Amino acid sequence: MQEGVPKNEDKKINSVKSIDHLLNDFSNEIPEKMARELIEGGSNFGSEYYKLKVRINWFHGVLSTLESAYYKGFLPEDFWKEITDFIKKFKESHIKTSDRTTKEEIEKADDLLRRAKEFIEKK
Repeated sequence: MQEGVPKNEDKKINSVKSIDHLLNDFSNEIPEKMARELIEGGSNFGSEYYKLKVRINWFHGVLSTLESAYYKGFLPEDFWKEITDFIKKFKESHIKTSDRTTKEEIEKADDLLRRAKEFIEKK
């Protein structure tokens, strides 16, 4: 906890930092090969693979960050429902099949993160 900062304010700061990390430190690029093929094939894509939003793990990060913000009381119930509906649809299309992540899915996740950040900053 930052010294002199109320506990709830510290939680807000950490939530916003996590959202900023997901929004700004990962690329929206969608490589021609599936992301996992870049690793398995020994691609020289290297560590850049880990900085792609197309990865299922990035979406898990989005969910866990938004879930944490919700349970801390920063997000309203109707917005949480929108988040869970999106994640459910995403999981159905990616876990049961090997569909590729789309530009629209990345944009929707980014939009949810931006809107969550706005809710948190207003609290």
